[in-house]
Amino acid sequence: MRIIITASGPAYQEAAAWAAATFALQAGTEHNVLVLIPSSEPVRRILNAHARKFGFSIGRFPFRQISESKYTSQLKCQAYAAALSELKRGEIALFADADTCCVRPLSFPVAVVSSVHTGGIGLAPDIADRHFISRSDPWYLAPEERLPYVNSGVILASTKSIERFRRFRALSEQPKFLCGPFNDQKIINYAMGKYFRDGLVQLDQKYNSIGPPFAASAVIAHHAGGAGWLAQQRRKAIHQAHCAEILEKKGAAARLLNLRAAARSSQPPRPLQAKFPTVCAKHTRERLSLHTDELPKSFKKNEKLSPGPVKTMQIAEAKDLTSPRINPFRNVKLKNPTAEACS
Repeated sequence: MRIIITASGPAYQEAAAWAAATFALQAGTEHNVLVLIPSSEPVRRILNAHARKFGFSIGRFPFRQISESKYTSQLKCQAYAAALSELKRGEIALFADADTCCVRPLSFPVAVVSSVHTGGIGLAPDIADRHFISRSDPWYLAPEERLPYVNSGVILASTKSIERFRRFRALSEQPKFLCGPFNDQKIINYAMGKYFRDGLVQLDQKYNSIGPPFAASAVIAHHAGGAGWLAQQRRKAIHQAHCAEILEKKGAAARLLNLRAAARSSQPPRPLQAKFPTVCAKHTRERLSLHTDELPKSFKKNEKLSPGPVKTMQIAEAKDLTSPRINPFRNVKLKNPTAEACS
């Protein structure tokens, strides 16, 4: 499966950098993660940095802006068609918005995957029915034409449905669809009800859990409005904090697996790089009690170890650890330099 996030502009690229990192870590080697941007647009530094660190790719597609209105709608509909045309035979694409994050490893029911392979489009229901009720709206659907209203933040598709996505792209360029609320979501719901009634493959809402708050079973969390022009709101900070939390938990799990693997072998564990390194007074006292012969003479004569309460000092707060007032043990050579964590 190829996981694709479309982004354009600084705010969207920044959000995509965080979102793609969570998908890349949860996907492992089973799926490829790609951030797709217009071919004429420069790549932001944070997107490049996260791509290198977390192992996802950055791709480009030819984008042709038709109008100043509904830019996002044009962008995403053109990206869908371009990405599907590049899929390999038998491959599936998962399109995710830049304000999503992958909470746990991806796995879809066999029946869903089979339906998508035959041309169906996988979409999850929105949190509200947003069908328009005014007959004067160009995207109006009669009650008998309406399917379950879906959210376009997560889409599952294959090359078999590319003609349907080309219809989405064509509609996104028509003047009557270059206005009104919503973007590609409005077009997709209209076209599915009007032309492709047999093409909807309804996904469980856990694959597009809109919040916060999010369902406990959520696989993909969708911070709707956490990127783009709405990114000035606190939703942007919440989305990035959620992504960072997922990455931190995943990193901690990887470090634990490294320790367990080392324990089963004769090899010593590799040193772990803590995100927020600390100096623990209790741990320092315990280690020095085993090596008092290595203490500086001046310390042996004039200093005593206080048995007071354990205190933890952040490295960031003690900028000069070479100072004898802050670190009198700076010249001590410990026999176990790989030990890091204090308990």
